Amino acid sequence: MSRIYEHYSQEELQDLVESLQDCLGTINTRLEQAELIMLNALYHNQGAYSKVGQPIRNYFGMGRIEDLSSHQIDSAEAFIDKHNLNKM
Repeated sequence: MSRIYEHYSQEELQDLVESLQDCLGTINTRLEQAELIMLNALYHNQGAYSKVGQPIRNYFGMGRIEDLSSHQIDSAEAFIDKHNLNKM
């Protein structure tokens, strides 16, 4: 099997690495945004038997009745407000 660096110039490989880093940055940003939206959903569905809240708690490794931290609540609310996601 040939090695990738044998077929591409150093500049092409550097461009590829930079493109991949940009993609990973975008993916990371989207993941953080999704987590903030999930924290907001959890905040509004906190019951120990909530069919919405319990899977979200599981995702974050939280217990059935564990409180959200003030940082989690503040971060989620700030994201929701910043993007006007609380408008119906």
